[in-house]
Amino acid sequence: MAGGLVTQDKRLIRLTTVLAQDELIPARMTYNETMGDGFTINVDAFSEINHDIQARDLVGTAITLAIVDADNNLRYFNGLIQHLRAGPSTTRNNHTSYHITVVSWLQLLLSKRNNYRIFQDTPIPSVIKQVFADYGGAVEFDIKTTRGYKNWRYLVQYDETDLNFVYRLLALEGLSFFFEHANGQHTLKVVDDSSSLASLAPKSVIDLHPNNYAADSFTQWTRNSHFATGKHELVSYNYNKPSKSLFMNQQVDADIAAIPNVANVTSYSYSGDYTAEDEGSSILKARVKRESAKVNTWSGSGNVRTMAVGKNFSIIRTDGTVHPDKDIIFSATKVSLIADDINGALTSHVTAVKEGHLYYPSATAPKVPSLQTARVVGKKGQEIQTDEHGRIKVRFHWDRNGRHDGQNTCFLRVMQGFASSGFGMQFTPRVGDEVVIAFENGNPDRPFVIGSLYNSENNPPYADQNGLRSGVRTRSSLNGGEDNCNELYFHDEKGKEEVYFQAEKDHNVLVKNNQTIKIGNDKKHQVVNNETHDVGNNLTIMAGNKILVDAGNELKLQVGSSTITITSSKIEISSSAVAVNGSLVTLN
Repeated sequence: MAGGLVTQDKRLIRLTTVLAQDELIPARMTYNETMGDGFTINVDAFSEINHDIQARDLVGTAITLAIVDADNNLRYFNGLIQHLRAGPSTTRNNHTSYHITVVSWLQLLLSKRNNYRIFQDTPIPSVIKQVFADYGGAVEFDIKTTRGYKNWRYLVQYDETDLNFVYRLLALEGLSFFFEHANGQHTLKVVDDSSSLASLAPKSVIDLHPNNYAADSFTQWTRNSHFATGKHELVSYNYNKPSKSLFMNQQVDADIAAIPNVANVTSYSYSGDYTAEDEGSSILKARVKRESAKVNTWSGSGNVRTMAVGKNFSIIRTDGTVHPDKDIIFSATKVSLIADDINGALTSHVTAVKEGHLYYPSATAPKVPSLQTARVVGKKGQEIQTDEHGRIKVRFHWDRNGRHDGQNTCFLRVMQGFASSGFGMQFTPRVGDEVVIAFENGNPDRPFVIGSLYNSENNPPYADQNGLRSGVRTRSSLNGGEDNCNELYFHDEKGKEEVYFQAEKDHNVLVKNNQTIKIGNDKKHQVVNNETHDVGNNLTIMAGNKILVDAGNELKLQVGSSTITITSSKIEISSSAVAVNGSLVTLN
């Protein structure tokens, strides 16, 4: 540029932002990336043109950095600016320094959005794609899988960032990721197997020069070994198959198990995260792979400018000696590059594993700390929607995507007073009711109903009784009114105690042996239409004083063919023989 201003043309590091060319000059950059955990770029830069660059000018925008290699080719690093810090201005050099922190779109965007939502009957790769789709053209990703993935019945993003949710799903199915950079963009590469990793380009065999700092080579190469868990055991429970064992276990590979005492260490946990063997197998395999990947690692230092996470490479010594690792293909899992334009130096560090292993994301699964309430939902026009297990559907208050017809929610079990095979209690909450939800082991993916609550729209049936009345009132369905119900209540006011029972239509009682009823005072029996008593043997009616049988039209007594018929106008006796015995018989 004119006037003796510094330009980037001949520098080791170059950058492009939304600002004008050479408005920012890079002086130093460090790049750190770990497979399954994203990358961070820290840039020290200065400006001789703009001494008042504001956060609104750069934060959230894209930046591309480039390092010039030995052949004058450019290696690009692209990301989004997360943080800008202005340093002191110097009058001596007439420039202002700036520190810039750069991360991936995954880390910047997904870490800032917290969400609650439910995914049903969807494989995890598809769930991840749905999350990414919310960001539109701001994201670039490529999900490459080598196996089929089952549909997960119910997955909840609960009070967590999109970033933690995605990390958690990746870890659950044993998926990993890294980034590929180009001029103006960076792409998230999601893989489930090391066979998806490509070789380091343009050169995948790296020279090892322990005593010679040659271009694009290692000066140090070390192996690191760590202790590990030898066996992992998991168990879970599925109420649809309560007698089926979901216990499973898996040992680490033989070379790891050969480490002293590793075979004697077992990790056992009840996860509750799976309801089928294939789900548990995925979780268990991912756990073992995550443990195994970090048992044996290799570290290299030098100035390999092309080294990148997710690339395969091998090493060779150029001094004529044979290195014991010469036949091993390595996969880079952690890379650090430091480029300093002041002295024109570049150093690189890499952590690698044997080909066949990956580093996997880690994330904390959210726990629901307490109970919640939800609204019962069901198909349009229905007041009750249940299934063969007595389950119901609900819409959580936080579920902004939930529908009131229950089409995008699953059935939840309902706790009862007791539950046995074909026996127990059963009350089914109705559509519109507010119910209390608990979560098994705090897992948002395992909700169940433990009770119901009244609210200002659903009032208690005996709210006006000052707490003196208790009972059960069940409304008739469909379209039952306030008086259409079956009911049993207890009134406990002293001196006015009462037990009340109402059958809205029929009342059927089956007593398989004896029934005894004792009444301390009066009994009144009123039947609007007909009444029939069918006694298989004897009927005895005893009265201490009088018996009055009052018939409005006719009273008839019958034994076989003999009858006595009484009407208001006469008494008629009919039998093959009539005997009248008495010391005095009076006939008028």
